[in-house]
Amino acid sequence: MPVTAAIKASLVSEECLLMIHDHLTSLSQIFCQYAELEFSADGDNDVNVVEEFIREQGIMTVKQFGMFASDCKFLGRNVSMKDVRQVFSASQHDETMNEAEANVDSHQEIMVFAEFIEAIARLGVLKYSSEGESASGNDDEVLHIGAIRKAFDRVVTTTSKR
Repeated sequence: MPVTAAIKASLVSEECLLMIHDHLTSLSQIFCQYAELEFSADGDNDVNVVEEFIREQGIMTVKQFGMFASDCKFLGRNVSMKDVRQVFSASQHDETMNEAEANVDSHQEIMVFAEFIEAIARLGVLKYSSEGESASGNDDEVLHIGAIRKAFDRVVTTTSKR
């Protein structure tokens, strides 16, 4: 299974969806922080409130995403700034758009919250999937879920220390 398909399959697995849900408020606040948005959930883990705010307001540029990746210490072994830009581009979905994104020049690369979640997963797979490990079928998904979990844990713990 190609890496992109395996990552997408991993992201919609029950384990990953539960992990994302558990960290939704933190991930939303982190996205808003780097996208320079004002949002405070005040401990409110109401998925509808978070999703509506981000759907209406949230966009992140490639420069902001690069700063996020650097601050979360994804750069280094196996991951360069070029890789971060490629992850940003690979996570783009033309059909995923919000009001703010619709009003931006189409030549400017931007991402919405759903793309941010996918980009974190892609960074995790790049950073934590061992080189030379050859897996196939469901093994790819298991391998990716472990790397994705490490990535989300890194994001949440690194940014909570700031």
